[in-house]
Amino acid sequence: MQWQLKGNMRYGLAAAVLLAVSFVLQTAFVWEQHGSPTETFFRDNAAFDSSRFLADARVIETEGLYDGAPRRQLHAVYPLIIAGFETVFGQAPAALLLFQALLNCAMFFMVWRLARRWFGEGVALAALFLCVFYLSFVFYAGVWLREIVVVFLAVTVLALLDEMERRGGRWQFAVAAGVAAGLLMETRPYPILLVLVVAALLLALARRQIAASAVAAFAAGCFAVMMALPGPGVAGEGGPLAHFLSGNVLDGAYGYLWLTTPTKERLLAESGGGAVKGLWLFLGEIAHQPLPYAAFYFKKLRMLFGDFAIPSNYNIYLFKEELSSVLHAPFVTFGLVFPFAAVGLWEGWRGRRGSRWLYLFTFALTLGVFIFPIQERYRLIMVPFFIIFAAAGMAALYDSLRAGNARKGAYLSALFLAALLLCRFDYWPLTGIVGAADYRNLVIAYGAAGDGVKARYYEKKAAAFVPAR
Repeated sequence: MQWQLKGNMRYGLAAAVLLAVSFVLQTAFVWEQHGSPTETFFRDNAAFDSSRFLADARVIETEGLYDGAPRRQLHAVYPLIIAGFETVFGQAPAALLLFQALLNCAMFFMVWRLARRWFGEGVALAALFLCVFYLSFVFYAGVWLREIVVVFLAVTVLALLDEMERRGGRWQFAVAAGVAAGLLMETRPYPILLVLVVAALLLALARRQIAASAVAAFAAGCFAVMMALPGPGVAGEGGPLAHFLSGNVLDGAYGYLWLTTPTKERLLAESGGGAVKGLWLFLGEIAHQPLPYAAFYFKKLRMLFGDFAIPSNYNIYLFKEELSSVLHAPFVTFGLVFPFAAVGLWEGWRGRRGSRWLYLFTFALTLGVFIFPIQERYRLIMVPFFIIFAAAGMAALYDSLRAGNARKGAYLSALFLAALLLCRFDYWPLTGIVGAADYRNLVIAYGAAGDGVKARYYEKKAAAFVPAR
């Protein structure tokens, strides 16, 4: 007896296999790093955000969420998650990282489900494949940073808003989306642009097919979370104006690092820290130097859409080259996603496919990332939305070529090549891909663990390092 799976079941089974592969990949990376000198160093060293998250979690455990707020440095959601895991499992680092891997898989499932709803089974499976093998998703699942939680919450907001609209503006989905948006704001406060744009669109829709109660429910859910979670008492993350200026002044290290610069300090002093006055003064800077700022923003645009994953002091390329065999696999990077996404955005818009929410999230989050310093960990919030469009773009190119539509195939190929040229960006002006500072981190890590052989090896690599540019 011959047994055959129906089409939808085959796609569902393939999706389940890909999700299982994803969890295995992420678990392998977590297991590979577990208990190593570098895991301890990057988690506990005061120079890294991970140590501040841990310190805030200890404050919550010992003093409580509200009593300990004046001593916290960062926003509450990720330290709360760490504190919860340590309460249940004790200080077991792998437990939290495996939870992040599960969050990733849940986020991938939502991406697959949304892409299937908007573009069909084939596109959904391609989107899931790109998510599973996207290098940074695997990497950030295995480190003590909040990036996976941030991306999960952003996709959750999209999924809930789409479900709300499909169900005629059901307030239950609106309030759940508001809660997820509030948690997103209290995990990293700078997707505020997204929340504002979502609120504006909800107000516009309230005049048509969505009841005003849905708008009120979204706002109530969002503000309830933001009011319930006390902000940090120590200026560990700085203010939004300081962060904005770090990524936009001409002497701000090309817009990718949080640095103190003369221009930034002058504008902060002249504005008194006021966001509106500071922005007005900054616009005056642009008016006085329009051409240098035009060149600066073009460079920054290439950084945003470039293939290069601009690292923080958690350098993904250091792990890939020196610390992980798992990351040596041929993973997907943004340089593959963006050119196909450009095609998918164009074709989806022309054919009115997808959801207005998908276009809104893609635009708002891209702009929100662009106006602050650009690093891979901040760009990651954009990636699931670009991946959906990339999968749609792959399908559009394939369909045009298969149908023999030479004209359409030519202009889609031209759009793909133009986006490819924009994203082939390897400009790293300070240190190169893996720099001397990265190697010195390994010297400290292995030296503290008593491994003198590796410490001396990386000391030689640090001494021999010559900056690429």
